[in-house]
Amino acid sequence: MVPPGPCVGQAAQAHARKDRRGRATCKFVFEGYRDEHKNFDLVPRVIGRGGCNMRAIATENCKLRIRGRASAHLEKTRNGAAREADLPLHIALSCSDEAELEVAKEKLDTLLQGISVHFYRFCRKMGHAEPAQLYRLV
Repeated sequence: MVPPGPCVGQAAQAHARKDRRGRATCKFVFEGYRDEHKNFDLVPRVIGRGGCNMRAIATENCKLRIRGRASAHLEKTRNGAAREADLPLHIALSCSDEAELEVAKEKLDTLLQGISVHFYRFCRKMGHAEPAQLYRLV
């Protein structure tokens, strides 16, 4: 049995926030993904071959960014060094309006539900404890 991620209905019910530029934003946080799961290659699966999964969700007015530990996204620190943000792995979604954000959330949630099936299969095969859910919408 695959523990559920947030379903599309739950994703649609989550309240979008506005960033300082007035864009509607939300995050999908991978709370169930830990160091012991690094052989699962979550980030490449989310991105897709040649970026196909991300391009299917992103539009001119809707952007995605994978950030946090294990993201390979380097950010400059105050002293000029580049390193990953010391945050849980997450996908930040930012759209020009809430209607576009809802469409993007549904697409991303559908993608992540499919990846979750493979993730839980990986956990069982490797003998890892299965987390209650791989990700949650914030």
